[in-house]
Amino acid sequence: MNVKLILSFSVFFLSTISNAQDVNDCTSFQVATLRKGNYSYSTDLASSLSNAQDNDQIFLGSSSFGKVTIEGKSNLKLHSSCSAKIRMIVINNSNAIELKSLELDANNTDRAAVRIKDSSQNITIVDSKVTNSKNGISFENSTNLTLINNEILNNANDGIILEAAKGQIEIKQNTISENKRGMLVQTSDANGSVVVEGNTISKHPWAGIRVKDSNAMLNFTNNNISESLYGIRLFDNVASSQVSVSGNTLAANQNDGLILSGSFEAVTASSNTISNNKRGVLIQNSNASGSVELSNNNISGHQWANVRVSKTSSDLKFSNNTMSDGLYGIRLFDNVNSGIVEFVSNSLKENKKDGLIVNGRFDEVKISSHTIEDNKRGIL
Repeated sequence: MNVKLILSFSVFFLSTISNAQDVNDCTSFQVATLRKGNYSYSTDLASSLSNAQDNDQIFLGSSSFGKVTIEGKSNLKLHSSCSAKIRMIVINNSNAIELKSLELDANNTDRAAVRIKDSSQNITIVDSKVTNSKNGISFENSTNLTLINNEILNNANDGIILEAAKGQIEIKQNTISENKRGMLVQTSDANGSVVVEGNTISKHPWAGIRVKDSNAMLNFTNNNISESLYGIRLFDNVASSQVSVSGNTLAANQNDGLILSGSFEAVTASSNTISNNKRGVLIQNSNASGSVELSNNNISGHQWANVRVSKTSSDLKFSNNTMSDGLYGIRLFDNVNSGIVEFVSNSLKENKKDGLIVNGRFDEVKISSHTIEDNKRGIL
C-alpha cells in the first residue's frame, strides 16, 4: 500500500522505509507509527488525494494549502506535525477519515472550515485548530464523529454544528471559545448518542451548547461552560430518551446555566456546580411518564431562582443538593402537573425569598430531611 508524505520544500522519488525512522521536515516529526512499505513524497496535495488508495497516510509539511476536497475515500489519514495551514476541507461520501495536527483558517469566508457531508462515516479530527470561518466544523447528514483536543475559535456562527447527525458522536477535551455559539446539536437517530465531555466552552453571545430537534441520548460530563448567553440549553423539539448532565461547571452565563426543556423519558443532573448565572436551572418536561432527578448539585448565587420548574408533567426528585444565595431555592410554579415530587436531604439556605415553593397539581409530594434556614421564608 502507498503512503504519501507531502513536504513543503522538497520533492523525492519513491522510497522504501523498512523500519521506523526520522523524516527531516520537522525536528518533532517521527514515523514510528507508520507501516512498513513504500512512501512517495510530493508537494501536490490535490494529486496525492486524487491518487490516494485505501489505508494511505498523507503527511504535510509547513506549507499553506487552499481548499482541500476528500471525496469517496476510505481509511485515509491526513496528518502534520509542522502546523500545515489549510483554508478549508470538504469531506464528501467518505469513510474512516482522520485529520490530525492541522491548522484550518478559512480567512473569514462564509463557509465552514471543515464540512463533512453526503453520508460520510467515522470521521475523526484531533489536535487541530479551526478558526475564522462561518462555522468551524459542520457535520451534516453523516454518521459517527470524534473530535478530541481541538481548538475551535473565533468562528462567525457555530464552533461545531451537527445537522441530522447519526450514530455515535464524541466531543472531548476541546477548547471552544469566542464563536457566536459554541455548539449546535441536531440529531436524527433515536439509537444514537452524543457525548460531550471535558470541554472548555466560553465567551459566546449565544449558548455554549444548544440542542434542538434531537432524539439521540445525550451525555454532558465534566465540561466547563462560562461567559455565554446560556450554559447548556436543551430547547425546541428535544425528545431524547435519556439525558445525563454530570460533573459540569456552569458559571457566569448571562441567562440560565442549564435549561432542560423537552419531552424526556429520563433526565439526571448530578454533581454539577452551577453558579452566578441569572438563573441556575430551568426544567420543563412535557413527558408525563418521564422523570427528572437533580442530585448532589451545588447551585448558588443567582439573581432569579436557583432551580425553577414550570410546564412540567413528569415525576421530579431533588436530593442532596445545596441551593443557596438565589432569589428562590427551588421554585415549582406555573403549570406544574407532576405525579410524584420528592425533596430529600437538600440544603436550602440564604435565599432572598423562599427556600422552597411547591405550587401546582401533584399526585404526591414528599419532603424529608431538609436543612432550610436563613431564607426570607422557608416553604410556601
